[in-house]
Amino acid sequence: MKSIFLLFIPVILLLTAPFAAVAQEIAVLSFNIRYASLGNTHKDWEQRKEGVLSMLKGYDFIGMQEVVPLQMEEIAINTESEYAYFFRTREKDPSQGEGCPIIYNKTRWEAASNGNFWLSDTPGIEGSNTWGAAFNRMVSYGIFREKVSGDSILVINTHFDHVSQAAREKSTDLILDRFKKSIKVMPVVFMGDLNVTPDNPVYLKIVGESSLTDSYAKKRHPKKANGATFHGWDEQPPVERIDFIFVSPFLKVKLCEVLHDKYNGNYPSDHFPLKAILKK
Repeated sequence: MKSIFLLFIPVILLLTAPFAAVAQEIAVLSFNIRYASLGNTHKDWEQRKEGVLSMLKGYDFIGMQEVVPLQMEEIAINTESEYAYFFRTREKDPSQGEGCPIIYNKTRWEAASNGNFWLSDTPGIEGSNTWGAAFNRMVSYGIFREKVSGDSILVINTHFDHVSQAAREKSTDLILDRFKKSIKVMPVVFMGDLNVTPDNPVYLKIVGESSLTDSYAKKRHPKKANGATFHGWDEQPPVERIDFIFVSPFLKVKLCEVLHDKYNGNYPSDHFPLKAILKK
């Protein structure tokens, strides 16, 4: 139960320092990298990992989804000169299953606190699932302090269930309720693979019942096909925009785009990464 309460004490303490007036950019990436699988095809992690690593340069914060411990270990080793991270899988046994780590630029930011909770009626119980989701689901979050200015930012990363609409809606309610005070008083980035499109009640609740803004919709038309983030290695043009970066009013969106980079002729994942450049 301890980790789910870590957020509130640091927020109170950090809010005593005013947010700096000097506008600086913050680069954010949300990327479902697809779990590690074998098969000696372009979907095999061994064939994809260099492509994933090639896309992880120059960001302040990276939120990943579907990351298994093997992948996290290899990413950490190959990015340790620039990044630090925190990671917990969604299963009761932390050595099993997928997680949604937050990776941060350790030269610019330091982690003031971090935690995880599960998307269930018992969020403090590791590996819990009380809403009938196909898999256990969780949230990772952290409060980061900029080393030079002392400014703080809350970063939230998650991956909603791909089957149960009821679980997705309850997950939304839990997250918005848990972080509603923070969203009102400090810079917040909420990102992840929500497994919904912008016409879904989950999305409409996020942008309608909180002060969070969809960074892509702010700068791009949400219905255009080039905003799609899930392609599934299908030859047909993708149409589903299910990955998002939401921001609180303390952050302005300078740019948000879907990245379509290939590596050795193939996409590194079945999702396109989503990049946002924010200003504080």
